[in-house]
Amino acid sequence: MRDVEFLDKFTFIHKGVDKNKTMIKYTNITDNEYENLHLFYEYFRNKLLGKIQNISAKLANKIMQKVFELFSNVFRHSQSELGLFCSGQFYPLNNKFYFTIVDGGVGIKFNVNNYLRNEFNKNKSIFNRTKYKEKDIIESIKWAIKEGNSTTGKGGLGLSLLIELIKKSDGQLEIISENGYYSIKNNKVFSEILDISFQGTIISIGLDTDKNKFYYLQGEKQ
Repeated sequence: MRDVEFLDKFTFIHKGVDKNKTMIKYTNITDNEYENLHLFYEYFRNKLLGKIQNISAKLANKIMQKVFELFSNVFRHSQSELGLFCSGQFYPLNNKFYFTIVDGGVGIKFNVNNYLRNEFNKNKSIFNRTKYKEKDIIESIKWAIKEGNSTTGKGGLGLSLLIELIKKSDGQLEIISENGYYSIKNNKVFSEILDISFQGTIISIGLDTDKNKFYYLQGEKQ
């Protein structure tokens, strides 16, 4: 935590030195600093693509588009007064690149149900007296990560391509929003209701960096 520049933000411990250049420094960007998001994105892009060299150029561009969507969605969806938090690290011995995005917002369940309830009522006829059936947190997460679903009309969580890559490789995804937990590990999907609740959403992604494997978009020449 020292080397990633986390501790010096909250303690008197001076930040360390990333000697091996494996860290994504701890970064917090608020809504008032939205222009800094593009600077951080370029920093993040250079770090990630400098370590992940087992994907084609086209797939790399697509992945970075989706990562930027994840960053942007904190400001589009979460209503977080604290903004975006992000950090990560490359683990060369394990062939993994991990990064985590956190917000302190209203959570996925609130956003999904608020949107679907409004859509339900908007499209309901005057003769239809049925009420909207609220989705629980796990159902809300599954809805939010499905390709094409969005609560703003400006894109969903942007995870579909990353999920496909995670499933085809030795990757990992973990999502915590309020008391909901959803994960993909070892190509297995798992979800559960937690005993405690987190105010906001945590998305943690682990990408395979094994140079003995190579990934590319469907239709690309090998």
